[in-house]
Amino acid sequence: VRVVTMDFTLGTLWQKGDQRQLLLEIGRILKPGGRLVVMERVRGYTSWLVRGPLALRLPPDEYWRELLTSAGLEVRQEEEHFQGMTRLYRAEKPIPIRGQQLLLGLEGIDR
Repeated sequence: VRVVTMDFTLGTLWQKGDQRQLLLEIGRILKPGGRLVVMERVRGYTSWLVRGPLALRLPPDEYWRELLTSAGLEVRQEEEHFQGMTRLYRAEKPIPIRGQQLLLGLEGIDR
């Protein structure tokens, strides 16, 4: 598979282990260099205006970035949407050597 897109899918899975498992499976089926595009709700600077106290239950944008990275995907681009209430992440399945470096925390060695 070359591209997978998800909008507000990961946030419906309540447990972090389930979210990570889904991302690991997506990483498995993506071809090296394949892309994952994810749109998720985040605890942005305007979320509380629209969602009230429920906004505090939303994860910060760093949560999704770290989750994507922990699943072996490389976040290439992030975009803020809807005045900071949602975030778009574009991630790639690294080529094999880059994937090993990413999982071991050695990114940037080949640059």
